[in-house]
Amino acid sequence: MRLLEGRSASGRQWYLAGSDPELALLMARQLDIPMTLAGLLVSRGIGLDQAQHFLNPTFKENLPDPISLRGLNELATILCQWIHEGRVIGLIGDYDVDGATSTALMGRYLRAAGVEFTYYIPDRFLDGYGPSSGAWDFFEARQISHLVTMDCGATAFEALDEAHRRGLQVAVIDHHQMGEQEPISVSLVNPNHPADKSGCGQLCAAGVTFLVLVRLHRLLVDAGHYEGKKPPDLRMLTPLAALGAVCDVVPLVGVNRLLTRHGLMQMAEHQLPGVTALMKSAGLTSANTASDLGFRLGPRLNAGGRLGQSPVATKLLLSDDDTQAEKLALELELLNEQRRKIEAEMRKKAEELAKDTDPNSMLLLIADEGFHEGVMGIVASRLKDAHQKPALVCAASYDGWKGSGRSLPGFDLGAAVIAAREQGLLTKGGGHAMAAGFSCPKDGLAALQAFLHKWFVQHARPEDPKLTIDARLDLDDLSVGFWELLQQAGPFGPGNLEPIFLLEHVHLEDVAVLKEKHLRLSVKSSARGKWVKIMGFNMAEEEAGHLILNGLRNCHMAVRVVMNEWQGRKSAELHLVDVACP
Repeated sequence: MRLLEGRSASGRQWYLAGSDPELALLMARQLDIPMTLAGLLVSRGIGLDQAQHFLNPTFKENLPDPISLRGLNELATILCQWIHEGRVIGLIGDYDVDGATSTALMGRYLRAAGVEFTYYIPDRFLDGYGPSSGAWDFFEARQISHLVTMDCGATAFEALDEAHRRGLQVAVIDHHQMGEQEPISVSLVNPNHPADKSGCGQLCAAGVTFLVLVRLHRLLVDAGHYEGKKPPDLRMLTPLAALGAVCDVVPLVGVNRLLTRHGLMQMAEHQLPGVTALMKSAGLTSANTASDLGFRLGPRLNAGGRLGQSPVATKLLLSDDDTQAEKLALELELLNEQRRKIEAEMRKKAEELAKDTDPNSMLLLIADEGFHEGVMGIVASRLKDAHQKPALVCAASYDGWKGSGRSLPGFDLGAAVIAAREQGLLTKGGGHAMAAGFSCPKDGLAALQAFLHKWFVQHARPEDPKLTIDARLDLDDLSVGFWELLQQAGPFGPGNLEPIFLLEHVHLEDVAVLKEKHLRLSVKSSARGKWVKIMGFNMAEEEAGHLILNGLRNCHMAVRVVMNEWQGRKSAELHLVDVACP
C-alpha cells in the first residue's frame, strides 16, 4: 500500500491499495472480466486460483461440513428423533434480528417438514435476555417439553438448571462467546465454544441454525421422512440467514458472504411474504445490497424488540399470508418511527454526559436512569463511532443497571464483559467481539469502568486509524453499469468492505445543507470538467463538513459508488467518505 499525502479531515491516514497490473490483466483475460474488477480482486489479495470461486460462490464449494461444528450432528440427530416421535417442538429466540431470523429459519423448516411447533420470544423488559422462567411457564402451559434455544442459552446457567428441574429437554444453538462451563442441555452447538475446532466462530446464530438445518435435512431425507413428497428447498430460506448475518454485523466472508449473496438473490423471487412486505414498507422493490438489509430492513425488524413488542418480527418472518404480513410490517414501521424519536432524545443526553467523562479512558461508559433500555445498543453504536472507542450505555433496572455496548476492531468487548462477570462485577454479561450486554449492581459502575479500562490496556490491540482506498476513479466511468460491475465482488460489509475510490484535485460547487445534517455538493474533475453530484449523509456536523462549509473548495475526496433508485429509475451516484486537503 502507498501512503497518500494530504491532511484528512477525519484524522485517518489514506492508503492507496497496491495492485499487480500484470496479474490483474491475466485474471481479466482468463476469467473474461473487466480490468476494473480484476484490479479490485488483486488489490484485496484474491489470487487467480481463488477468483472464480470468489465471484461465483456455490454451496457445494463454499458451505462448510455442518458436522465439523462441535455437537451439531448430535443436536440434529436429537431433532430428527423428536420429529419421528411426533413431538411438538418449542422454539426460543432472542428479541433482535439474529434471534428472529434464527427462529423463523427453524420454524419455517419444521412447518415445511410437517412438524408442529410454537415459539417464545422473550420480552426485553420483563424477561431480559435469553431463556427464563417466563419461557418455561409458557411451554409448560401448552404441555411442550422439547425445546430449542437460538441466539441465546450458552451462558444461561440458572435458567437451564431450572428447565432441567422442571423436566424440560432443551437443545442450545448459539454463537456468543462462552467459557469452558456449559449449561445443562441435551445438546449444545456454539462455534465459539473453546473446544470447537470448526473455524466457524464468525457465524451469527442464523448461520449456525442454517447449518443445523442442512444436517437435519440430510438425516430426514435418509430416514425416508419425505418419501412420496417433495422436500423443502433450503435455498428459499437464505434471505433469513442473510438478514441475520448482516444485522448482527458479522464479517461477510466465507459462509457468511455465501449466505448473504444467495439470500439477496433469493429475495428478488419474493417467496417469503414477510420479507416482501418488509421491503415494501421500507420503500424497496428489491434488496440490492447488504446495506439495504442493515440500514433499511434491520432497524424495522429490531423495533419490536426494542419497544416491548418482541414477537412481531418473528411473526412477520413466519407469515405466509400477504395481508397479515403487510399489517405486521406496518406495525413495525410505526414502532420504528417511535424508536427514532426516543433515540434522538437519548443520544443528545448521552453526548452531554460524555463531556464529563475521562478523555484518557480506554472506553466510554454512560449511564442515566431516564434512558430507554431498548435503544441502548443504538446509542452505544453512535457514541462508539463519534468518539472512536468502545462505548457502553446503561439504563436503570429494578435491581441495578442494564447495559449494552458496541466496540471497535482490536477491542474484544465480549471477552472483556465475560471477564468482568467472572470477577463478580456483573450479575449477567456476555456477547461477542463487537457487541455485548450486561447487568450491573446499582453501585457497581465505577468498579466496572475501572476494570474494563485496565482490561483493555492489557488486552486491546487498537488499530491505527486509516482509510484504505481501492483505486482512483474517473468521473466519466460513473454509471449504473459500473456499480453493477462492482457488485460482483460483493456483498460488501465487515471483512469485505465496500470499495472506496479516490477523486484527486476536485473543485467543489453548489454546496448545500439538507435537513440540517446532510451535505449535497457538486464536483468537477480538473481533467475533463465533468460535474457530478455527491451526497454526504450526516456529515454536516463532521469535521469534513465543517471544512467544506467554511470554504474548502479544492481537495481530494474519498467516495463510494452507490445506486439510487427513484420512481423506477436507476442512477449511480457518489457518497462522501472523507476529504483531505492537498
